[in-house]
Amino acid sequence: MEFLPTKTIKSLSFGGSNGSFSIDKARLEFHTCRERFAEVFNSKTEGIYFAHEKGNGENVAQFIKKTEEILQINPQRRSRFALTNRETILWVGPSKFWTECPMKRSLFTILLRAGLSYKIKTDNYEEALLKQSYASYTLPAVQRFMFGFTRFAAKATKHDGWYTTFYLTDQKAVRRLLVKPTQTTKKSEVHTIVKGSDKDDPLPLFI
Repeated sequence: MEFLPTKTIKSLSFGGSNGSFSIDKARLEFHTCRERFAEVFNSKTEGIYFAHEKGNGENVAQFIKKTEEILQINPQRRSRFALTNRETILWVGPSKFWTECPMKRSLFTILLRAGLSYKIKTDNYEEALLKQSYASYTLPAVQRFMFGFTRFAAKATKHDGWYTTFYLTDQKAVRRLLVKPTQTTKKSEVHTIVKGSDKDDPLPLFI
């Protein structure tokens, strides 16, 4: 795992608990709530700080690296990482792949938290992913996304989160909402999300 040069955090204000986020700026302000963080995490964000348990930054970085390999993101466009002078904070430069869409940004924060449970030595990728409740509760959508259906085919704002959109969403809606990047979507096919059960065959595991 290659890291950028170590980042020096000069901000004296630090209240980042495990799994919290801050935009990279002069005065760090950590958010434990992903929805609150979504208010400041946007398409122009070049760097964020992610709080983790002491020495766990490399595991988190490797988890995201592995995710981006599954998604076959161009190696030149993948997320970048740097350790910091704080042993409990990792700097992340998210790929434009994630920052270009509010729904992808929301999923990215879920994946960062899933990385808290990943261990490089045991390579427990699936276990770590499923341990993150927001990922496990929206597993059909996560699976479809990992298979390359990465474009959200409805209008999304920063207020539209991954969990609130895909929790208990039936599989037909998941298929309508997540499409291939090159797939065109007719206006008539962009529906209000329908919650509930579905009789379609379950989506296969991606790992």
